[in-house]
Amino acid sequence: MTLDRLCNGPRGPGPAVEPLLDLATFPWRVAATVEASKAKKEDQNVIELEGEVMLHARNVWKVMLSNGAEVQCTLGGKLRKNNIRVLEGDRVTVEMSPFDLTRGRITFRSIDSNLLKTAKEKADEEKERRKEREKEERRRQAAEEANAGAS
Repeated sequence: MTLDRLCNGPRGPGPAVEPLLDLATFPWRVAATVEASKAKKEDQNVIELEGEVMLHARNVWKVMLSNGAEVQCTLGGKLRKNNIRVLEGDRVTVEMSPFDLTRGRITFRSIDSNLLKTAKEKADEEKERRKEREKEERRRQAAEEANAGAS
């Protein structure tokens, strides 16, 4: 009998039956899964590094790691399952085995927030930056004039 059946009762037609277990009595369930996933990472001898995708061909990505090494990578299971697209120029997290440092698995794709902005948002930000530069320039000129007048 699965934990779901124990907590939610039987499914289908028939008389309503109270669940055998109450999830409130099992607060350890969530904590246990989190601890198990952390322990799994610690137990595995994997090296996890950040990098940038340089080249993509079929099911192989060339990733330039932050330490300067170039690694041949494939997509991890969750990325492949959820149909996450990884393109050239994307920032990714790569897991590598300590036994073969030339191959790796892409486990996470970082999202560049600048790519998500609309043209109007980019124009507004540029306008704000321009205003700040002009303001700084006026302050600098006023300070120079004050110094020249004091001399």
